[in-house]
Amino acid sequence: MNPREKCLDLIRQSRIILDEMSHTKNSESEVYASHRSEIKIVYENKDFSVSASTSTDLYGIRSIIDGKPGFLTTNSSDPQALLEAAAEVQKIARLSPAGEFYAIADPVDGGKSAPLIQSDPGIENMGPAGAVNWTQRVIDEARKDDRIAIDRAEFSVQLGCDAIVNSRGVERSFAQSSTSWFVMGMAKSGSQVTSFDYDGAGTDKSQNIEKLIVESVARFRDSVIGSLDPRPAKSYHGQVLLHPQAVLSLFGGLIFSNCSARLHQDGVSAWKDKIGRQVASAALTVFEDPQNASRPEGWMPFDREGIPTSRHELIKNGRLNFLAHNCFTAKRGGTTPTGNASGGARSNPAIGFSNTGILLEKDAGVELLDDASLMKKFNNGLMLKRFSGNSDPVSGRFSGVAKNSRMIEDGKIAYPVEEIMISGSLFDIVNQIIAGGQRQHIMQGGSLAPFILVDGLSVTAG
Repeated sequence: MNPREKCLDLIRQSRIILDEMSHTKNSESEVYASHRSEIKIVYENKDFSVSASTSTDLYGIRSIIDGKPGFLTTNSSDPQALLEAAAEVQKIARLSPAGEFYAIADPVDGGKSAPLIQSDPGIENMGPAGAVNWTQRVIDEARKDDRIAIDRAEFSVQLGCDAIVNSRGVERSFAQSSTSWFVMGMAKSGSQVTSFDYDGAGTDKSQNIEKLIVESVARFRDSVIGSLDPRPAKSYHGQVLLHPQAVLSLFGGLIFSNCSARLHQDGVSAWKDKIGRQVASAALTVFEDPQNASRPEGWMPFDREGIPTSRHELIKNGRLNFLAHNCFTAKRGGTTPTGNASGGARSNPAIGFSNTGILLEKDAGVELLDDASLMKKFNNGLMLKRFSGNSDPVSGRFSGVAKNSRMIEDGKIAYPVEEIMISGSLFDIVNQIIAGGQRQHIMQGGSLAPFILVDGLSVTAG
């Protein structure tokens, strides 16, 4: 399939829908169309269990009539079915309660652009046989240690096309071919079985697949093998070293929620009215960079409403620097949308971020070290890798279980710990950064984060 031609086909089909809805007075409309072609190979129960090839078109149709919203999703590309869907969504709108802030995006930078394509012929033409071979490579890498028990491994080849067309003149599309994979499982030794863990990666460059499989599966292998022979942990209150995965889970959950304008407008964010004010350690910077095509898992040239995206620093040197808006919150707040409408053809626009990263700034009162030196500085205590539990971005409270975690003694990883409880305040730990890693690690999903040493957590052994 030609990605450019598929983008243009989605736009043509979307115009059929818009033309049908254009006859209604006091209305404005939008169609978000998407196409997904995927070859997926699944290995579980010690065998290849699923080999699937799917191809789906979806049309998310939105209409606002006299301030009343209607939304409907259809997976039919038949012109008559699209016309019927257009009529149905306007029936829904007429029956909905009116609201003053429902809106369709105005054109930005002319509102139209040629299809944007990130495509690799080596991925486009891979086929099922190639996908099976790469799945086998994932399995072979995991089995380099015979203590590994694979619960599930997947390898997928995808072609995704997205298009947005609205009645105000927005008309944009993009397409990307990519691969992704993961392996999930545990380690077994005698009667001992560790907690499960998982890792994986993705790329839009066929020449990078082998290297990234080796790296990601090695991380998985090291994690679960390193969890064998766990010991009880000691209870204490104080410093904990957060693995990049835990940094993204805890810091990211708090910051991305509280940088959504909707939370502020609803009056439930603790950072309400704090734009430009200190909300975290002066060393902390959090950003998104959706236009960065070198990080393909989060590449997003325009948002769910057709607004071009851009790099934003959500937190800059600990100060709240940015609030993300879609068209609804922008109209409600008397401002302009920021390119952060999230979602797809299955849903109304929400607010989100892509290609996110967390880093620590130099010369901000926090010592930055290589990872080994950071452990030496920490000296003794828990290194939290995977947090499993509840965290509330409104109150900041979190509590749950530390999984696949380690105890640091005398500045080195000493032993894995049995699952233990960990709790604290997210608002406290983003302010109590003691030291951090110089290196940003890329995690599954493409987000970046360093190791961070924080204070003020409660570790409770069973």
